[in-house]
Amino acid sequence: MRFVVAPGDSYEQYKATFRDARAPVAAFGDSHVADGLESNEDFVNLGAAGDTLFLMLAKARRYVASGRGKKIVLQYSPEQFAIYRAANQQTDVAEELLEGNERLLEFMRPHFRGYLLAYWSAALRDPARIFAAPAKAPSRAEPEAQLPSGLNALPPAEQRKAAEIRVQLHAPLPQGRTVEALLEKFSEVLREFRRQGIDTCIVEYPLSGPYRESAARVPMFDAMAKRFARLADAEKVRFVDLATAMPDSAFADPDHLASHARAKMTELVFDGCFGANRGAATR
Repeated sequence: MRFVVAPGDSYEQYKATFRDARAPVAAFGDSHVADGLESNEDFVNLGAAGDTLFLMLAKARRYVASGRGKKIVLQYSPEQFAIYRAANQQTDVAEELLEGNERLLEFMRPHFRGYLLAYWSAALRDPARIFAAPAKAPSRAEPEAQLPSGLNALPPAEQRKAAEIRVQLHAPLPQGRTVEALLEKFSEVLREFRRQGIDTCIVEYPLSGPYRESAARVPMFDAMAKRFARLADAEKVRFVDLATAMPDSAFADPDHLASHARAKMTELVFDGCFGANRGAATR
C-alpha cells in the first residue's frame, strides 16, 4: 500500500489543496464535481470521488469556518440518497482530513481501507505490479488524456446498459424518515451559511441522455428531485439544474463528464449560480 498504491493516488494532493486553498469560491460534492469543474485562482474544486452528503457538508462547513469561503457551491444528486450512501457518514475519512487523525499503517487509512479487496484482487491478477515502479499521482492542473472512446463511442445498446446499471446503483430511497433526516441535515447547513452571510448555491450536475431516460423509468428519481426542489425553495437558495446542459459527446460514461468539458461546465456553474453577480464571486 505504501510503495505501490499511495504514490499513484491523488488523495495527498487533494488534502494539500483542501488545506492550502484560499479561493473565495469553493465547490463541494462527489466525482461528478471532481470530474466536472476547473479550479483557478479565484475558485477551487474540492469535489472528491465517493463523498457522501455528510462528508460534503462537513468539508464545506470547515472551509467556511476557516474564513476562506465566501461563496459555496454544493451538489445535489439522487445518489446522495441511495441506500449505499444514505447512512454513510464517513466519520473516519472526515477525522483524517479535518482533524489530522493519521493511522500508523497505510492500509488502515480510511481512504484506502474501503478498497482493500480490490487491491488484493489486482495484486493476485498481476503480482508483477507489486515490484513495478510506483505510478505518479495525476495532476489536477493537467487533465488526464482522453480515451478515444467516451460514451458516444459505445453502441446505443451498450450505452443504455451502462446507464441502467448506474441508475440501479444510484436510485434514491423512497420518501421517509431516512430521506427526511438527510434533507434536514442539508437544510441545517444552508441556514447556518445564511446566518453567516455566505452566498450558497446548489447545483445538479449533467447526466447523459441514456442515464436520464433510464432514470425516468424509476419513480424515486422524480420524487426525490421534487422533494429537493421544495427544500431549496423553502431555504431560499438558488438551485441550478444542469442535468440536461451538456450533450452526450461531453461524457466519459453515463454520468461523468470528460475532461474536455470541464471549462464549459465551470462557466455554466458560475453563470447559473452567480449570474449578474458573477464578477463579485471572485471577491
